[in-house]
Amino acid sequence: MVLLSTLAPMLRYVGLAFVVTGLLIILIENRKSFPVLFRDGFVLGLISIAPIFWWLIIHNVMTYGSLWGTSNNQVVDVAQNTELALTKMLHWFIPYFSVLMPLLTQPFILFGIVTLFIILINRRNKENWLAWAKNFTVPATYPIIVYTLVYFPALALTIITADHRDLFSDRNYELCFHYV
Repeated sequence: MVLLSTLAPMLRYVGLAFVVTGLLIILIENRKSFPVLFRDGFVLGLISIAPIFWWLIIHNVMTYGSLWGTSNNQVVDVAQNTELALTKMLHWFIPYFSVLMPLLTQPFILFGIVTLFIILINRRNKENWLAWAKNFTVPATYPIIVYTLVYFPALALTIITADHRDLFSDRNYELCFHYV
C-alpha cells in the first residue's frame, strides 16, 4: 500500500484522486477508532504528498512561477468542462450522428429528461428508491462513488487545452465509466 500510494500521484489527477479517495475511505471505515484512523491516514497522506509536493514546488514554481503550473490569465470554465465531459460520456452510449448532435451537445437537457422520466416511473414506489439508495452503501460500490465524486469535479475544475475540446478525445473521462 505504501508503494502504491507513493506511485499514484505520478498518474497526475487520476493518482491524486486515488489518494484522496483512499484517505476518505480510511476516514469512513475507521471513524470510530481515532488511533487507527490517524496512523493509516497519516502514513498514506504523508507518503502520497511527497511526489506531489516535489512536483508543485520544483517543477511548477521554478518553471512557471505559479504553484499550479499555468499563467494567471487562464480561466477555468467549469460549466463548459462539465458539459463537454457529459457529451463525451453520452458518446459511450449514443453514436455521433449529425441528427443527434444538437441533443448530444446539450447533455444537461438530456439528463434532465432522463431524470424526470425516472422520477415519474418511480414516484409512487418508495421501495425502489430505498433499494436504489441501499445499493450505494454496499462496500463494493461506495468506494467507486467516492472516487467518482472526487475525480470528476477535479477534472471539471482543471484548465483544458484545445486538443481536449475535440469530441473524440476522452481526456480521462473513461475513468468514470464504471460509475455510469
